[in-house]
Amino acid sequence: MSDEQNEPKESLDFFGPPPLLRGEDEALYRALLSEVERMIEPKTILDRMDARDITDKIWEAQRYKRLEPRLIESASVSALAHVLLPIFDLDHARAFEAANMYYGQDSLKHKLAADLLSPYKITDEMILAKALAQNSGQLGSIDKLVTTRERSRNDVFKDRERRRLNAAKLANIEEARKKRPATNKAYRFKPEWILPANIVIHHGDR
Repeated sequence: MSDEQNEPKESLDFFGPPPLLRGEDEALYRALLSEVERMIEPKTILDRMDARDITDKIWEAQRYKRLEPRLIESASVSALAHVLLPIFDLDHARAFEAANMYYGQDSLKHKLAADLLSPYKITDEMILAKALAQNSGQLGSIDKLVTTRERSRNDVFKDRERRRLNAAKLANIEEARKKRPATNKAYRFKPEWILPANIVIHHGDR
């Protein structure tokens, strides 16, 4: 097999396209695959499958880890609005308007909202705590997804290690078989030692 056939591009084409979502960097995925292949040095089709599986599991686990802060950020507006409800006499519209101003791109509106929060001692930590409390279930689901991918990745490594140990045992057995001394043939019976059937041997009178 040529060096070109061992390139990550060939591995990707053989096992299908990489499992990328919109906005994910294919060059970065290929770089990760290249690092994994450099680590395990694939020589067989099973090795290449392992490299692809390990890469996919690492990539997916990292994707889910990146989702956690994005989920918290997206929940911050709702969390702040809930914190502001008592201040606005349970007026949801005004609470969400102020929360959107605080987290919006308009710096002037953000300052106005920050000035509004200041007298009530509402901090970013309070908002974060509220966002975490509101989304603990979703965060727990993401953690499970991460754990599942990492466990699956570790299982591939364990499988590879089992195959390596089995191959080493078989190689040792074969080596021992080759080195086993030949059987001493000097004591083997020869056909001419067998007496003819018509010869009777007398062992004396009884």
